[in-house]
Amino acid sequence: MNTISKSLLALSLGSLCLSSSANALPRSSSQGVLCEGLSSYAITSDGRCINLSYVNGGRPQFLPGYEQKITEFEQALAQIGVPISYQKCEMQGLLGMYNSASNRMIICELANEVSQKQVYETLVHESWHTVQDCIAGLENSNILALSQTIPGFRQEVLGGISLDDIAIIDKAYAKQQSLAESEARFMETKPELVLDYLRRCQS
Repeated sequence: MNTISKSLLALSLGSLCLSSSANALPRSSSQGVLCEGLSSYAITSDGRCINLSYVNGGRPQFLPGYEQKITEFEQALAQIGVPISYQKCEMQGLLGMYNSASNRMIICELANEVSQKQVYETLVHESWHTVQDCIAGLENSNILALSQTIPGFRQEVLGGISLDDIAIIDKAYAKQQSLAESEARFMETKPELVLDYLRRCQS
């Protein structure tokens, strides 16, 4: 287990403030009934079930190596009421985004220009932004980088991303957003850890 895994997993749930919020629905048998028969779904904060197969025209077909991994993230996001839209994005270079105000995620489809590996990494990246939103409280639009409160993690994040990434972040993001974005880029290579913390949001 590497340093980041040890340092993050050693933290208690309470110290991260990852608790149920107004938008985070607890697991219940009624959710299973509500979405029965759907393999890809989201449950909104008011209890509605969204069939992700039909959001914005359809859910992409993923290769067997990615289908299960992507479905795990979709289900974890659905449990806290964060629907995913797979759609064409007009902005050049945009692969996806998480909107903390509406608790919605967009994963861009760029036909064959983007590999399924990149789609998966984007989903993991945006899911870490969802975790950051969960730390700050899903009921508001605030994002809190975990590394803001854990100096050792901040050093690991900044030492674990490329100089190219740092240059892009400095150019494309406001200063107050740079740490949260650096952290998400760092965590996109750690999907199991991101999924673990995403699931903690629904506890």
